[in-house]
This record gives sequence, C-alpha cells and structure tokens, in this order.
Amino acid sequence: MNDERMNARKIFKFLLAFCIIASSSIMLHGNAEAAIPRSFSEPIDLGHPVQNVSMFDSAFGVEDGRQVMYSTIPGSPAMFNVIDLETNQVLRVIPLEGAYDSWTHLTAKDGSVYIGTSPNGGLYRYSPVTKEVERYTFGVRSLLGLSQDEEGNIYGGTYSGGKAFKFDPRTGQFTDYGEVKPKQEYTRTAYYNGHLYVGYGTVGGIAKLNVTTGEKADIELPEVFDGVAVSTV
Repeated sequence: MNDERMNARKIFKFLLAFCIIASSSIMLHGNAEAAIPRSFSEPIDLGHPVQNVSMFDSAFGVEDGRQVMYSTIPGSPAMFNVIDLETNQVLRVIPLEGAYDSWTHLTAKDGSVYIGTSPNGGLYRYSPVTKEVERYTFGVRSLLGLSQDEEGNIYGGTYSGGKAFKFDPRTGQFTDYGEVKPKQEYTRTAYYNGHLYVGYGTVGGIAKLNVTTGEKADIELPEVFDGVAVSTV
C-alpha cells in the first residue's frame, strides 16, 4: 500500500513538472510571436524648458476693432504677444529675433507699437495692419522709457551709457543726444512741449533736454518729498 502511494506521488510530481515546463514553453513562444518591430522618428526640438514667465511692461491699443494689450515675454528669443482684452485670447505671438526681454512698450498715434529690448538695444516697430515687426538698433544694451512727440518721433533712454535718443519713423534714423549725466548708466524719458525730461541714475535726478538743440539742463529737486527719498528710475 505504501509503495502504491509513493508511486502515485512520483507520478503526480512528474505530471506537475511537465505541465509547468510545457506552459513556460508556450508563454515564451507566444511572447516571441507577439514582438513588434519598432522604429523612431528624428528628435523634435521643443525649445528651452520654461524657467519662469514674467512681463515687465505693456501697452494698449485697438486692432481690427478689438481692444488689445501688447506685451513681451522674456526668452530666447523674446516673444511679443497681442492679447484680446475681452476674451483673454492670445491673438498673435511674434518672436523678436536678437532680443531676450523688453522693459518698455509704446503705442504710437498711428497705432504702431514700439518695443525697446535687451540685450541688443533693439527698437522694434509692430504694425497692427500687416501684423509684422521691423527692427532697428541703436547700439546700446537696453532701450528704456519710450515716449512720442507731436510729429510722431520716438524718444527713449538707455542702459548702458545713460543716453537719450530720438528715432524718426519716416527715415528710420536715430539722433543720439549723448550721455545725459556723467557716470549715470540708466536713463528714462518723457516728452513734453519740445523738451525731453530725462530721469537718470538710480537715485539721481532729472534733466531737461531741448530736442532741437540737444541742450541739457538739470532740474533741481528736493532731497525728500513727503518723507520719501526721490527716485527717478
């Protein structure tokens, strides 16, 4: 009786081992048949990873009957955006080749938008009609504080060099008014009645510049105004 039980156990173990080996062979054969050849396309450049998104300045206007905002997002290159203020829809994104960011925008009387950029000292002019940009270069690192006179001329300040300039849209030419104040690297401007008022330095002062003659004169400011130190930039 014991011999019969031992033989039965041996037969059971043999059959169990056979089933395991057979099932493994079937699975391996099935996986081999299921293997699918794979191929890959060329890598796609998705650009620079997003580190941060910031907007330093903006301007406003009307384009194709829509109230819009114009602003520039820093990047390589900087991206000029046209945004519908009613729907919050981004209507256009235009790369500003050669620029990384912008600290100043100005909507001119004819609807054109001027963008002063860094670090190429570029002045870009966007047309709301053609939806294209033109680029002009002044030869400094950054353009700051744009303003406009009655005839459509564009004025601005700079970093570096602390200069003031005029840009004539009709000719595409710059007038360099030179350094406003020695050893002051930053300038921003505001035009009024034939003169350019130029804030210079970090806690410096304001100069009055005749846009016809280029003559400059300091405007005396109080050291403290309502308990707050004067800062012009």
